Amino acid sequence: MRKHFSLPVALAVAFLYGCGSGGSGSLGAGAGGGGGGGGDDDDDGGTASVQLGNGTGAGFVPGEVGVAVPDLAAGGATTLTATIVDENGNLVTGDPVDVSFSSVCSAQGLATIDSPITTSTGIANANYAASGCNGDDVITATATVEDENLVATGMVTVAPASVGSIEFVSATPTNIGLQGTGGSGRSETSVVVFRVVDSSGGPVSGEDVTFDLNTTVGGIEISPDMATTGTNGQVQTVVQAGTVATTVRVTARVTTVTPQVATQSDQLTITTGVPDQDSTSLSIETLNPEAFNIDGTTVPITIRLSDRFNNPVPDGTAITFQTEGGQIGGQCTTVNGACSVDWVSQDPRPIDGRSTLLATAIGEESFTDSNGNGVFDDVDTVFDDIPEPFRDDNFDGIRDPSEPFVDFDVDGSYDSVDGLFNGLLCQHDMLCSSSTSVGVFDLGELVMSGSEPDVGEYPLCVAVPVDATVSIPVPVEDNRGQPMPAGTTVDFETTYGSILGPSSFTYPNTTAPQTYTIVLEGDSMPGSGILFVTTTSPGGLEVSFPITVQNTCP
Repeated sequence: MRKHFSLPVALAVAFLYGCGSGGSGSLGAGAGGGGGGGGDDDDDGGTASVQLGNGTGAGFVPGEVGVAVPDLAAGGATTLTATIVDENGNLVTGDPVDVSFSSVCSAQGLATIDSPITTSTGIANANYAASGCNGDDVITATATVEDENLVATGMVTVAPASVGSIEFVSATPTNIGLQGTGGSGRSETSVVVFRVVDSSGGPVSGEDVTFDLNTTVGGIEISPDMATTGTNGQVQTVVQAGTVATTVRVTARVTTVTPQVATQSDQLTITTGVPDQDSTSLSIETLNPEAFNIDGTTVPITIRLSDRFNNPVPDGTAITFQTEGGQIGGQCTTVNGACSVDWVSQDPRPIDGRSTLLATAIGEESFTDSNGNGVFDDVDTVFDDIPEPFRDDNFDGIRDPSEPFVDFDVDGSYDSVDGLFNGLLCQHDMLCSSSTSVGVFDLGELVMSGSEPDVGEYPLCVAVPVDATVSIPVPVEDNRGQPMPAGTTVDFETTYGSILGPSSFTYPNTTAPQTYTIVLEGDSMPGSGILFVTTTSPGGLEVSFPITVQNTCP
């Protein structure tokens, strides 16, 4: 008997037939549809399983990363491949997927891998390059598809690297203190680092490196004298300072290869780092600024400090300042052995306009090392015995009761010289002070020059006979008898005769008043006239003074 299907049943069969067909897997609605790539009559319409591995179709190996060249030479490179497939081994395409690659060596900086790789074709290829890796390196690939975390692994084996060279990396610090002079941020040791690399520039681990010094003067030591490179190819040793100031280098050698490879470190400096008295130097940029009548004139003041071997003191050495007149920055710290502050014109102003500046630092007395052993011992007798720092306002070399001082030992009174050596590394039987430091200092003098000249110093009359040549000295100073400001112009003009040679001058940077001499030639006929002397200060104040010129003066 023939059976007949009703219309609803026929439509349902047609719908199921259309949805059950198989094909390439894809992300999105297709991947979640009935069958998902399988396409048989028993498909229940569930989501297809997605896997990460190597290959496609029947040759797909789940959980494996493909390695084009699994056995690499040192520094070699290869391609890593991972594929994303559905349950039928078909590549999953459509939406982009990030596949991340990593390895043990890449985590240590001994290999590089392109990662992540973004793919919409289901295939992710990454470049792998060894750069110091040695032995088996496990590769891991990860991806997240449809909220499912996928993982695959592989293996690259890198052959041991042969030593190519050894490189100097660093020395920290490069300037260290003599033995017994450390402390307060001053180190007596330096860590010296080298790196062993292969011919491709990658680090070589497990290599023995020996160390030597190019000098051991004063008892310089190195420890250890041999070390083994780590995974980054680096190896280090420590230099311990001796008692003599010198420069030293470390030589590092790899002895396991023939021929040996070696290199030297950069130069290390061993010195006290403590300023000594005869290496303390104060300089004033403008000795005679226009400052007596003007507030706010600025003059840079620089202090330079070296130790007793005339090496720059360490960066950060502090110096303090004070001034008799005007204002000065209270402190600066050295960079490359020097630092600067500003002096600024203002009250107080000494009557004569001369201001004494004082710069002080913690240091030691200077001595002559007769036997060159780096210490002050019984052979040495010549040293600079200095008092506590004082501001010598009258510059007579002696501290007067009214002159301020720096109470270095904080005993409430001024201490003059003590006849003993105050400094580091003193081994003298009789002349070692209980104090190893003193206040080293230097003085400077700055003239707060006035803008107006003292016209009372000019001659009233100058005799210039007919056809005669006369040299005329004219003192030019301010109205306190001090030099005019640096940069002041001094001009001469005459209405009788003529000036031979220079007639215009510029006041120098000086603490001494200047006298300018002009040569005046008389006319061929008797007569008289005026010689004008005009000063123009840097601030623009112009003052002109007449001097009578005639054939004879009363």
